[in-house]
Amino acid sequence: MNSVIRQKNIKKRQNISKICHTKHSHKIISNLKKYLKKTKNIASYYAVKGEIETATLHSYLFKLKKNLYLPKIKDDKLEFFKYKPSSVMKNNKYKIPEPYRETSYLLKKIDIMFVPLVAFDTKCHRLGFGGGFYDKTLGQLQKKDRPILIGLAHSFQLNKNIKTHKFDIDLDFVFYG
Repeated sequence: MNSVIRQKNIKKRQNISKICHTKHSHKIISNLKKYLKKTKNIASYYAVKGEIETATLHSYLFKLKKNLYLPKIKDDKLEFFKYKPSSVMKNNKYKIPEPYRETSYLLKKIDIMFVPLVAFDTKCHRLGFGGGFYDKTLGQLQKKDRPILIGLAHSFQLNKNIKTHKFDIDLDFVFYG
């Protein structure tokens, strides 16, 4: 069931018009602004394959003088590295840009983490690409030590029910446009 949802949503995401994609991304960023003022350390991701655009969000965070961290795959987990507009990025094996030659940051010091997703449901269950990188990484921390987890999505990514497994980590919120 999840593989069918995953394939359907990836295809929809890749076929969305540039105008709709931009509209959804800007709506989400606008709705997020009030939640970002009291935070300092924010983890995000580099959007690919029709994901909600994060470049505008990153620019906004820099204007607010926030510390921004992006993930890098190490073994089967993620490490987060400080990101600046001048940071050197290098594509990983999935062709997703990652920070190159930066210093990793302690995960439990991150206040908010924006998490990519392929689908979600009303209970904040998240379906990713299937590698389990976020679940394995966040599963290392006790719930009280985790950052606030926020998914960013297009409205069509909302599904009635995502089948979950015991190792899946739920999001705290999903902002969608």
